Amino acid sequence: MAIGTSTGGPNALAELIPQLPAGFPVPLVIVQHMPAMFTGLLAERLARTAKISVAEGKAGTVLAAGQAWIAPGNFHMTVAGSPGWGKNWRLGLNQNDPEHSCRPAVDALFRSVAPQAEPAFLA
Repeated sequence: MAIGTSTGGPNALAELIPQLPAGFPVPLVIVQHMPAMFTGLLAERLARTAKISVAEGKAGTVLAAGQAWIAPGNFHMTVAGSPGWGKNWRLGLNQNDPEHSCRPAVDALFRSVAPQAEPAFLA
């Protein structure tokens, strides 16, 4: 599952993330438009109330169900792997040009996730 948030996002994530069950069946990747010095703090804050693992994303991390990853500030976060949920998916980070004045940009994440999704999820 991929989520993109901007203004108001930290509060929305603080409401959503604690509601996810410990056995959440898919990995969760999140882009919150905020500076680098705040994304790690956001991940820590969410982790304190979450039933799933929440951390700032690191390049090469293998995604697994029940984990949430926040894009680090000043990096676009992408997902690559075999098509279908949870099939050797790994996080990628890059500092390509900002998109719509944002880095991280949710567009970069969504473009990388869409080809990985099961066709049924895209219908």
